[in-house]
Amino acid sequence: MERPARAPRRRLLARIAAAFVLVVAISTAVVIRQHQVPAAQQQASAGGLIGDERTADPCALIDEEELSRFGTVRVVTDYGNFNRCDALVHVGAKEPVDIEIQLITRASRTVQGQPLEVVEEPLRSNECDRTVVADERYAVRVSAKLDNPPLDLCPLADAAAATVLEVLRGGQIPRRATPFPEDSLARVDACALLDDEVLTAVAGVNGGSALNVFGNWACKWRSTTGGLGINLRYDQHSADEVPKGELTRLEDGRVVYVWLDTDSSKSCTIHVPHLPASPAKRAYLDVLVLTVQGDRSGEEYCLEAKILAAAAAKKLPS
Repeated sequence: MERPARAPRRRLLARIAAAFVLVVAISTAVVIRQHQVPAAQQQASAGGLIGDERTADPCALIDEEELSRFGTVRVVTDYGNFNRCDALVHVGAKEPVDIEIQLITRASRTVQGQPLEVVEEPLRSNECDRTVVADERYAVRVSAKLDNPPLDLCPLADAAAATVLEVLRGGQIPRRATPFPEDSLARVDACALLDDEVLTAVAGVNGGSALNVFGNWACKWRSTTGGLGINLRYDQHSADEVPKGELTRLEDGRVVYVWLDTDSSKSCTIHVPHLPASPAKRAYLDVLVLTVQGDRSGEEYCLEAKILAAAAAKKLPS
């Protein structure tokens, strides 16, 4: 069957690339401190059960002793984004059950339920999820994950959720014991890395639609014309492992990794490792992760994803 001509899309993408050059020239003049988490927001969230988002400790919501009745437990602080803490529970399988605890804003994800209520999410074969509602603004996502599990994962998720609920009933959750390093991406506002000009020119997205997932460490935007979505977040990645995806370079020579989602096949993700100025060797590196998704094939979103990732990366501290 003859495929329809794609010249109009090529011309569109050429115009997008041209617009991007102008946008980046303007946006790179912005002072780095403008991308730090605003002080007003820090103060606004200082009360309540969660408190200051950036100092709230998700690991304080894990009770190793409670989970140890299922097997040996190890708490991991540097999996995923900064709003997350994991408990790896060895239950006799080849791999441990990964219990993820994530602090989230309710605006960033559909969350039902009332404050201090545990909500059961739809069951999946390799995952059991619970959402503990903190208040009108925040919730805690609890996920127990393991491929081909030898046991029901939901008792583990329920035990972890019960601990979260117990801590929340006791008042504001504890603060982190140590601050983030000065050159950590945890100190950079992810929602400020893509400005209105580049969002509109590249993806037809309104910058005012930004949704802070938590701590301004992840941000979501939706297209004003429907379909297209952008998700920019931070990740912590082992310094000894290569990020997921095919290695390529942006126009400025920066190494990135491009990954097409094999499950939905409707998204393209760019992983941008952030190399701090400090020469000290670290076990983990911060990674900027940008995903563009919609109703087309993921390959068709990779140009937009690369342009947006390049614009965001230029604003990271060097």
